[in-house]
Amino acid sequence: MNEQNLKPFTSAQSHEEAVKNGRKGGKASGEQRRLLSTFKGVAQYVLKMKANDAAVDIIAKRYPDIPREEITNRMALFLAQLSKAMAGDTAAYDRVQTTAGEKEPETNIVVQQNNPENIKESIKEVKELLKDI
Repeated sequence: MNEQNLKPFTSAQSHEEAVKNGRKGGKASGEQRRLLSTFKGVAQYVLKMKANDAAVDIIAKRYPDIPREEITNRMALFLAQLSKAMAGDTAAYDRVQTTAGEKEPETNIVVQQNNPENIKESIKEVKELLKDI
């Protein structure tokens, strides 16, 4: 909980205002809990967090134009992939291009079992993907 965002009940507030503020805080807290209840939510939450001091030190040394306070885990992971790509890792290069929006992500084809029509359609998709290779 972020104590800085809490507004204590004071005599300057009416009882109704205090109840309203408490309700807003409860709703925000519930929303945050629901977000964190999914793996995707946890991943998004952690990626938005400020990177640890060791990572910030490394990035600040390598990229001095990036303000230290703006270095998040998402940025640290991207810059790690960028470093690998610059060292010749082609898979890392593909991920950097995809992240930057310069390349469409590869599509995985999923075949639903026990449905001949889906299998036929999937075979057509595979043939279409392979025709240029």
